[in-house]
Amino acid sequence: MLVNIGGYKLVDGTPSGGLGLTGLRFSVRRKIQVVEPLRSEQASPINRANKLTTCSFSVIRNFPTQDAADVFLLMHESDLPDSGVVTFIALKSNGQKVLRYLTAGVIQSQDMTPQIGLTTVHSYTLVGGLMTTTPS
Repeated sequence: MLVNIGGYKLVDGTPSGGLGLTGLRFSVRRKIQVVEPLRSEQASPINRANKLTTCSFSVIRNFPTQDAADVFLLMHESDLPDSGVVTFIALKSNGQKVLRYLTAGVIQSQDMTPQIGLTTVHSYTLVGGLMTTTPS
């Protein structure tokens, strides 16, 4: 799978020597308002039709040298965009691409787990609205 935010490659689909995806998880929450009338035994939930999509995953990055890994770690936060359209691209067995977009996506958090030699592992949490089939 490929994952981009605003043109920045978070995952490029090449686990050996590239950016490998692991632990992908999606959560969609719907905004529900609960009305509780006075002296009534029954509450009434109202679907407000707002959706919040949260996506979390980790990326394994392998670097050719220790210096390259160190430079990436120091520069990553400043190079990473805060927000943008998040594009998810998966390939079917017949080679056809499946694209989904998280418009108005925001990187809520990015955490780096301990670096192991030339390998780094970053965990990301992205938040946005409804997942769509078009980028706008």
